[in-house]
Amino acid sequence: LDQEVPGEAEKIIEEAEKILVIDSIEWDVQCKRVNEQDGHIVAVEVHLKDDVTYDLIETELKSIERDHPIALPSQPENPMILTQREPDRSLDLWNGQTHENVQPSIDLKAGMTTTVQLKRVENNVVHFTALSHNTIRGAAGGVVLLAELAHHCNFLTTVDINPTPSSSES
Repeated sequence: LDQEVPGEAEKIIEEAEKILVIDSIEWDVQCKRVNEQDGHIVAVEVHLKDDVTYDLIETELKSIERDHPIALPSQPENPMILTQREPDRSLDLWNGQTHENVQPSIDLKAGMTTTVQLKRVENNVVHFTALSHNTIRGAAGGVVLLAELAHHCNFLTTVDINPTPSSSES
């Protein structure tokens, strides 16, 4: 089995450019298969235009933890948790949960928080590692969050998922 994931690096670049609204960055992305069903861990090295300090980047990352312009039902209290240790699937995969015991089948927020470790900052280069749940925070959870946002912004019409037959159908 080839360790490279065909097309994945290109998708990451395409999505990052859409999210960041930029297309003039030089990217070097590699995606490798790992024997894990849930939880993606990324090791990131970012080259900035200007030199920065560890404290500045840490402060900026911590400000993300507190940024909540809208409250949505499945939105975690903190979208990101900054930790001093390496993100760990066994400890961090379900971050964001609202119950003491993780119950993802009934807890909309379980797994919706990304765990980030700021490793080091050297001049203009920032190194960090992050863990997020690929299904809960990714595909499925992302769609639910988008639907909640669309509802919050009144972009959706009322939908009845259990309609009664109308008299015109008889």
